Amino acid sequence: MSVTYEEAQEVVRERFERGWAHGTFCLDDRVIVENEEFYVFSIGAREFIIDGDDSYAIVGGVPIAYKKGGQIGSRPSVGIATDPSIRSRPDLIRLYSSDPWPDGSGFIQRRRCDWGSRSSG
Repeated sequence: MSVTYEEAQEVVRERFERGWAHGTFCLDDRVIVENEEFYVFSIGAREFIIDGDDSYAIVGGVPIAYKKGGQIGSRPSVGIATDPSIRSRPDLIRLYSSDPWPDGSGFIQRRRCDWGSRSSG
């Protein structure tokens, strides 16, 4: 069974958001990154992804969700960056939403980073 980008996004969120301890969890999907086999997700601390605070940067694999079945995996970031089959496109749901984040970043509140209280990590 194939999964949509939105379904894969929810699986990734469910897997990583609970127990996140390094800043405020953020799944950045301003751009949809994919190839024929899987979707690629950018997750991390909101303080790094949105605010640019390097002290919240993390090192590790990039989460992926397979289009067939929705299983979660991981790939080295250098592998994703150099894979010619990977393509990017704007997330049109985000671009045309009438529900942007309060700081003007363009994130859709009901689906993106938690803008509530920040935890320190």
